[in-house]
Amino acid sequence: VAETTYTPKITPVVPTADPATSTDIQGKTQTGTPSFKPGNPAIPMDDDVPATFDDGSTTKTVDGVGTYTVAADGTVTFVPEKSFTGTAPAVTVVREDMNGTKASATYTPTVTPVTPTATPAESEAPQGLVQTGTVTFTEGDEVAPINKDSITLLDENGQQAASVEAKSPAGDVIGTYTVDKDTGVVTFTPTDKSYSGDVVPVKVQAADTNGTTVETTYTPKITP
Repeated sequence: VAETTYTPKITPVVPTADPATSTDIQGKTQTGTPSFKPGNPAIPMDDDVPATFDDGSTTKTVDGVGTYTVAADGTVTFVPEKSFTGTAPAVTVVREDMNGTKASATYTPTVTPVTPTATPAESEAPQGLVQTGTVTFTEGDEVAPINKDSITLLDENGQQAASVEAKSPAGDVIGTYTVDKDTGVVTFTPTDKSYSGDVVPVKVQAADTNGTTVETTYTPKITP
């Protein structure tokens, strides 16, 4: 009789992962997929086990930032809050291989701002006549058009108002301003028809659908 032994040795198989990033404009949904690689070709990633975040959830909401959702394959969808810009907090995605060994990687989205612009208006007319001027608001991107319902006048305290007193440079009330939200036409109606000269401009404000505001002015002038 003779005896001997058999001794197996098991080397660890550790999957690896690379992070993912994405960048897009304010208010637009983004996606990113961290890359997961098996530690050994013989032990692939387990596609039957869905990916999760590091706390085991598949959805995360960060107040003031947005909502992250991870799909079974590890793809993360980020829906930002319309007002958010900048680099959002990273989320950690976890997957496992056929041995049940886990690997994790981060996904970090960045949101670049969309800034609307505005063009001022001026007009000039003889003393006592009503004047109008059309201010123009332009969206920064088609994903965030100008919200016409947001077009409003701003009083001297910066508060939104349906009508604003028009004043001379000396501070005397000489008329009123109103604005048409649909057209952007600002109307100056003189109440002191004896006045001629410069008129203090009125501020006009609008916002896009992301809530980003922009201001411009309308300036009438009265000739004697």
